[in-house]
Amino acid sequence: MNPHSMRWRLTPTGFVVGGLAVAAEAASNALRAYGLGQHLEKFTIRVGEVPVSASGAVLVLAAVAISISQARAAWIAMVPSFPTRQRVVAGLVALLLVAVSGVAFSSHILEAQRVKTGGEDKSRGDYDRALADYTTAKAEIDVLGTPRPVAMIQADVRSTRIDARIWRRTKECSDVTEPDSAEACAPVLALYKERGAAARYAELGPELARLSARLSGLDRPKEATQSESIVVIWWAWIMAAAVVLLATFGAVIFAHAEPVPAPAPVPLPLPPPAVADEVEADESQPVAVFPHGERNKNEALADLLTLIALGQEIPSQDWLVERWGKQHKGTVSKWLSEWETKGLVSREHIGRCKAVTA
Repeated sequence: MNPHSMRWRLTPTGFVVGGLAVAAEAASNALRAYGLGQHLEKFTIRVGEVPVSASGAVLVLAAVAISISQARAAWIAMVPSFPTRQRVVAGLVALLLVAVSGVAFSSHILEAQRVKTGGEDKSRGDYDRALADYTTAKAEIDVLGTPRPVAMIQADVRSTRIDARIWRRTKECSDVTEPDSAEACAPVLALYKERGAAARYAELGPELARLSARLSGLDRPKEATQSESIVVIWWAWIMAAAVVLLATFGAVIFAHAEPVPAPAPVPLPLPPPAVADEVEADESQPVAVFPHGERNKNEALADLLTLIALGQEIPSQDWLVERWGKQHKGTVSKWLSEWETKGLVSREHIGRCKAVTA
C-alpha cells in the first residue's frame, strides 16, 4: 500500500509517555540553561527579595523551545506523508537538537554523581576521624586501668607526713629540685601521679561514651571501584540518551498507522444521446451503459440531471432503462413521474415526443 494513503495517529499511551519524557527533558534543559545564565550577574534583577537572572530566563525559553521543536522535527522526519525535502531537513534538525538535549541531561546526572561522591568522601572522613578519636581514648583509658577516686587519693595526700621545712620549700612537693626534697616528697609525688590518672579517667569516661555514640550514628560508605566509576559514567550517558530519544521519537514509537479510505469513484458523463420519451428508439445509436452495474434512484437522478445540463438528448425511456441497468421499464417510468411531481424535471411535448428538461 502507498504510504501516503496511511494516516498516523498517536495513542493515549503515547501522549502520556511522550509528554512525561518531553517535560523531563525540557526541565533538564531549562535548569542547565538557567544555571549558566546566572553567571552573567550584570543581567540579574531583583523581584522583591528574590534575585532573577534575566539571561537565565532567556536561555530557559530557548531550552524549552528546543525540546518542543525536537519532538515535532522527529515526527515530521518519520511520518511518510510529509514532503521528502521537509522530512530530510526535519531529520537533520532533530539530530542536532537530540545532541543538545542529551549533553544537557547527562551533565545533570554526572553533576549529581559528583555531589554524591563528594558527600560519600566527607562521610568516610567523618567516620574515620570519629573512629580514630574513639580508638585513642579507649587505648588511654585501658592504660589507666581502674584508679581510685580522686577524693580518696586527696585524703591520702593530706594524711602523708613529711618534713615541714621541705614541704614549704617545695611548695607542697610541687616544685622538687633537690635530691633530699625528691626523696622526702616521693610518697606525695606518687599520690599526685595517681590523682592525675584518676582525674583523667574521670574525664575520659564521658568522652568515650560521647565518641561511641557519635561513631554508632555514622556510616562509612564503601569507596567505588574503578569499574563502578566507569559504569556510572556510561549509565549517565545511556540514561540521558534514553530519555532524550523517548522525548524525541516517543510519539512515532506509540503512533499507529491506519489506511485512509479511498474516495468513492465518480462516474464520468456519457456521450450525448438523443431526446424523446414514449417514442421509438433510434436503433442506430448505441446505448451508453454504466460500467458498475445497476443504478439506484439517486444515482439515476444525478445522471439524468447531468445529461440535461450538458444538453444531451435522451432517445427514449427504454434507453434510460438499459442505461441504468433496470429490469423493469415501470420502475424508470415511476421515477420520472415522481421527479416530475417534485419539480426536479419536466416533460414537454415537442411534436410527437416528450422532451425531458430540468
